[in-house]
Amino acid sequence: MSEKANHFKLGLFVIISFALLVIALSLLGAGDFLKQETLVETYFNESVQGLDVGSPVKYRGIEIGKVKQITGATRAYGVRSDYVLVIISLFDDISIGQPGNTVEEKINQAVGDGLTVQMAFKGVTGGAYLETSYGIEAESSPLKVPWIPKHPYIPSKPNKISQMGESLDKIMKNLENIKVTGIITQLEDLLRLTSTKLDQTNLAEISFQTKTLLKEIRTTNARLGEFFDSNQARELMIDARAAVKGAKEIVEQSKRPIAETLDEFKGAAATAGSLAASLDKTSRLLGDMMWVNTDSIGEVVENLKITSENLRQMSQDIKRYPARLLFDTPPEKEKTLER
Repeated sequence: MSEKANHFKLGLFVIISFALLVIALSLLGAGDFLKQETLVETYFNESVQGLDVGSPVKYRGIEIGKVKQITGATRAYGVRSDYVLVIISLFDDISIGQPGNTVEEKINQAVGDGLTVQMAFKGVTGGAYLETSYGIEAESSPLKVPWIPKHPYIPSKPNKISQMGESLDKIMKNLENIKVTGIITQLEDLLRLTSTKLDQTNLAEISFQTKTLLKEIRTTNARLGEFFDSNQARELMIDARAAVKGAKEIVEQSKRPIAETLDEFKGAAATAGSLAASLDKTSRLLGDMMWVNTDSIGEVVENLKITSENLRQMSQDIKRYPARLLFDTPPEKEKTLER
């Protein structure tokens, strides 16, 4: 009886342990099972050594998905190509800096804004993962895809190690193109020409002239020292200081009169401006008066003409009949003749 009880307990323990293990595994993997995924794809024209199924896909260090499948484009699409096809499973709650209700909308907008994917490595010898970022570098153009991808397509760009290798290859090619032998020959010719010029130069004469120049400089310095130490130089310095002091006093004394003169000039300029404004106003007023009284002025001028004509006739009458100044009418001619 006791042996059957032990077998029962042992079996119950195994069943409970197995159930707990299944529950633990379910809880640990529930997050991955509950996450919805969206498949996208990209292509690489280089080795993807180090990249495995399940490798993380990140955006600025934030994991947004995992590598779902790595295969060749020829196997997937039946075309002639050496591209490596990488299918990526993106989480449903990804954040790549784009608004949208679905992952497809976010990916399409991001690709339109220049989203690319690139292989990266965890340290120098660490595993590889995929890093997404915006902007395609000018020296690398996206791969041409002549077929229609089954999933949304994200362009790729070479990883930094490949770019470094390409840069080194370009440097080596440029070094190969440089004609080192020709440069060495030119340097030898330059050294030979320099040596010839030095041999032709009279170094002894140059040395003698240099010594003479230094001697003259020392003599000049000694004379300058003697001059500055002499009483004449001291008196000259004293006179110069006095002249500077006098000039400063003159400038200080002239500040106030100059300022007053400037103020008077400003006042005179203001008065002249006011006078000019008044004259302008008066001229405008006279112009307006002339324009308004044009008809009256015409009548006055006409009256002046008539008065002038009357005065002319009166002067003629007075010349012929001077007595008219005393009488109203001139004397009768007939009566004078009868008398």
